[in-house]
Parts: sequence; structure tokens; C-alpha cells
Amino acid sequence: MADFEAGMLVDKERVMALDGEGRAAFAQADFSAARRAFEQAAQACRAAGWREDLVYQLLQITQAMAHEPGYDPSAAQALLEEALEAARATGEPRWILPVQINRARLDLQEGRYAECLRLVQAGLPIALDAGFDDFAGSLVQFAAFACVGLERFEAALRLNSAAQAQRDREGAVVSGRAVREAMERNLAPARKSFPAGKRAA
Repeated sequence: MADFEAGMLVDKERVMALDGEGRAAFAQADFSAARRAFEQAAQACRAAGWREDLVYQLLQITQAMAHEPGYDPSAAQALLEEALEAARATGEPRWILPVQINRARLDLQEGRYAECLRLVQAGLPIALDAGFDDFAGSLVQFAAFACVGLERFEAALRLNSAAQAQRDREGAVVSGRAVREAMERNLAPARKSFPAGKRAA
């Protein structure tokens, strides 16, 4: 028993070390090195049967991939499906919802706007019931972007206002100029479809 526990500690330390390497590489914009470290950590989690840690590492892999040259969003699909299976096995919204949010983001990237809305509709009640207001806000924002893709511009602007109101309640700020600019590009078709006075109303 002692040997087994010692082995578990060694495996955990290895995962933590790989995770640290990956996060450090990510911070230095070495996204390929980050992905490799997260992949090794994920493999160790699979071998040990650590569902929560596996979900976390799989999501980090997809985030590193998204910054690599020639990124193909479809390459993340299998990883997110694996993450969702592991998350659902925990039965915990705090693991399920981040995967759902990342799947919705992937649907947006690939132009599957109706599917994104379905994921939001499925995930939003879970987020609200669990009291995860930040996750709820992210889902509403993605719904706004999906409505732009579906040319439901008035709904998009209403949902965007709701997401902004949620951030205001939390005191949250969208950090990073690139993120803010991307959000504005996503919403631009909806904003252009209404005169400024009507948008304000």
C-alpha cells in the first residue's frame, strides 16, 4: 500500500511539473512546447485515471493548439469530446461547463452557429443552477456571436448587452486589446445593421 501511495505521489508530482512547464512555455508564447508538455501531462492523467486533471490538461492542449501556426479548429474536436466524457463522469458542473464553453467556441470557429446555440441552451441552466455566473456570462456572449453568424442581429445585440451586464455585476473586465478587438469584429455586422440611435435604444 505504501509503495502504491508513493507511486501516486510521484505521478502527481510529474503531472504538476509538466503542467508548470507547459504554462511557462505558454506565457513565453512557445505554444508548441506548451502543447507537448500538456500532452505528456494528459497521458500521465489517463494512465492514472485522474478525470479532473485530465479535463484540465486536455483543455490546455486545445488552447495551446489554437495559437500554433496553421491551426485547424477541427483538430481539437476529438480532444474536447474526450474531455467532455471525462467531465461528465465526474458529475460536477465545474468540470463539465468549461468543456461545454470550449466546444461552443470551437463551433463558432467552424461556423456551426446553430450547434453553438444548442450547446449554450444546454449549458446555461446548469451554470445558473450551480451559481457559476462567470460561465453563464461566457455562454451568453457566445450565443451573441452565434446569432451574428445566423444574421439574427437584434438578438445578438441584446445578448451582448446581457453578457456585458453580467460582467459589470461581477466587476469583470475583458482583458487584452486583442480580445476586445476580436469581440468587436464579431459584433460588427450586427452593429452595422442598426442605426446608432436604435442600437442605443
